[in-house]
Amino acid sequence: MNVDSLFLDPEDAGSIADLSVVEGSAEDTVVVDGNSDEENPRQPSEGEGGHASDDETLSVDESDSVEAAFLKTEAKVDNYFDCYGPEASALLPYLSLPSAEVPLASQPFPHTLRRIPGAGDTALRIWSNGPQKYAVIGELAQHDKFDLNKVGPYLDMLYSQNGQETLNIDAMKRGKARLVLCTLSVPEDATEEGTGLIQQANERFNRLAAFLSVLHANYEDAQSERDANYYPKGVSGSSWIYQGKDYYGMSFSTPPVFANVPTGKTGPGPTPRLQGDYLAPLNHVQDENKRRNREALNSTAENMHDRTLLANWPDPDGHIRLLGEDHYLGNVRVKEPDVFDSQGARIHPADYSRHLVPGVRVAVVAEHKLWDITSQRNGGPVMNPSRHCVAVAEQIHVIGTNDEDIRDSIHRTEAQNRVEVARMREEERLAEEMRDASKAKEAARIKAADLKAEDAALKRRGREERLKSMWQAMASSPSTSATPSTPSSSSTMPSSSPASSSSTPSPLKRPASDDPPVSPSPSKRRPTARMTTGGKPPKKAGPSTPSASAGHSTRSKGKGKAIEEDYMEVDA
Repeated sequence: MNVDSLFLDPEDAGSIADLSVVEGSAEDTVVVDGNSDEENPRQPSEGEGGHASDDETLSVDESDSVEAAFLKTEAKVDNYFDCYGPEASALLPYLSLPSAEVPLASQPFPHTLRRIPGAGDTALRIWSNGPQKYAVIGELAQHDKFDLNKVGPYLDMLYSQNGQETLNIDAMKRGKARLVLCTLSVPEDATEEGTGLIQQANERFNRLAAFLSVLHANYEDAQSERDANYYPKGVSGSSWIYQGKDYYGMSFSTPPVFANVPTGKTGPGPTPRLQGDYLAPLNHVQDENKRRNREALNSTAENMHDRTLLANWPDPDGHIRLLGEDHYLGNVRVKEPDVFDSQGARIHPADYSRHLVPGVRVAVVAEHKLWDITSQRNGGPVMNPSRHCVAVAEQIHVIGTNDEDIRDSIHRTEAQNRVEVARMREEERLAEEMRDASKAKEAARIKAADLKAEDAALKRRGREERLKSMWQAMASSPSTSATPSTPSSSSTMPSSSPASSSSTPSPLKRPASDDPPVSPSPSKRRPTARMTTGGKPPKKAGPSTPSASAGHSTRSKGKGKAIEEDYMEVDA
């Protein structure tokens, strides 16, 4: 029998109506859900106690009215009572608490103890692809030699000093309730099916206890060599497993109950106060501080119903008020961990002693931690080495014993399951909408990419057609009959006048003259008013006057002489 099937995640558990009847002894009992392919065990007939507990007609649907849901659940509870009996039926709402699967003690790997981020190098927790939290059902152990369950007004804060119980500020900062659980006892009038259900819960309890014991022992063995070198007298500490007189139990504790507890470090002392021009006597200042601290713990008509104040916390032996004389506790607040009574109401820590009594059955969801205080930050030894195993209970549920509480618990669980199913379906709907929106967005992106690619292809084809047309036009043009490498001068160069410089080499290509350059002779004409102003001499038309285009860019030394002689001939 795989007991872990009874401690399913809420998403997989569905309704507690999905559990079929458990039949047979503890060795061969099975639990089959509605989706299993295994053969269903015998169901009670109408004459043996009503409908089967997994009757589909009794399943509460979201569309059911409140009246219909109530009637279906009430009929279902009747079937549970007939099949399992009231005490075993009371376990059903807590079998689906969220829990990791308990590994076999013979195969603890890959579960390890890993350091907790942000908690220093001393805190470790069970790890296997994530932190592991386990749910178990048990009952509070009876007193052995001393009070095992620390649920009184001082919780686990008192310690013995010189034979007397004392409370200090550090113990108050860590103050919490502590429980010791053992396996469930089977009532004498339990049915065969109910006995099998209780023993399945006990089997899971024992499997978890064995696994925790092996995991702790393996860790101690891994540290044994170092302990032998640094601490030959041994290392003190505690375990997750409690060894009773004739049973094994498991220890659990709540998170710390008190917040805003002042530090326990010694401060500079009372603040000096002036009395005239002198300091007030120190004993007066101390007395005044104690009076102020005592007033902070006084309950008044205005705050007497505020249970978050330490002033309204029970203090039968005066330990808290005695501590308050040296520490200001007016800012301390009382927190309420997730501890619930059989009606599902949260229990105030001051009322733990009324609800968490020996023998009461509880369901616990806890995370198991180990505090290894055996080395300093530099790896060196410490003065008082210790290792403490602590199972921090994140949820504690008191299981009812009378029929009314049991019925209320099953009704409450069915209603919560209905709400949970509706929430999950809403989340699935929203997730589906998000997936559809994501698909639509991706489709739009793909379509836009396709349109862009199509537009680019159209442009590319247009460019190809345009270039092909150009090539076609150039291939069919008559001007392409000439030699393509050297265009003819008649078709590419404009015509020039006969007096052009086609026969005159360019100044850059003209060979250098061997004669030295000759300066033009000064003009023999009489100076005129035009010439005295620096203007050019007037040109006279004559048969030998060169055209304007004859030498506008081909002047040279020889040409200069010819032009000068022309001017002289005209003047003559």
